[in-house]
Amino acid sequence: MNSFIGTGQLATNKDVELLFSHMTAAAIPTTVCLVLASGFLADRVRPVYLIAPAFLARGLTTGGFAHVSEVASWASYMLVTLLISSSIFQVIALESLFMKSLPREVRGAMTILMTFFLDIGSLAYNGAAGPIFDNFGATAPFSLVAVFDLVVCVLTVVLGMMGSIDVPQNQAKQAPSENELSINIETGNK
Repeated sequence: MNSFIGTGQLATNKDVELLFSHMTAAAIPTTVCLVLASGFLADRVRPVYLIAPAFLARGLTTGGFAHVSEVASWASYMLVTLLISSSIFQVIALESLFMKSLPREVRGAMTILMTFFLDIGSLAYNGAAGPIFDNFGATAPFSLVAVFDLVVCVLTVVLGMMGSIDVPQNQAKQAPSENELSINIETGNK
């Protein structure tokens, strides 16, 4: 939004902060509904069917920012809402894959590792976005995210078709039953 300062749409950084807070506040009700729907889907749909649409949604949303000419337009508000919602949908889809496919003993560690690498990716992007913005224009960082998300979407579809990331429904390692526990205790197996 800072790129709109001095264009007649925004005058100062204070205007940017105010607009950003308005957009975020306006996005909350829709985002809450979409996040609840994402969680509902994640509980009922195999993760392989959620990951590609999640990346596609965010890729199309970030690509949409390249077509925004008025920073305070309804399109901007809509794209901000969709960006927040689709980003959360991505995390829910990825965590669903982890929770349904990993043994319960390592889920926490793997979720922490996933979060760590998501944060490393955000740090790398934020470090690169400034120079990309300066050298290629205000929409270039959004276009970069769109390209990366669309590549991941295609990669997910290809890997899904090959069966590399498919997790059969309800095949995640469950807690042992009472009978299994008694057998394990008697035989000394873990």
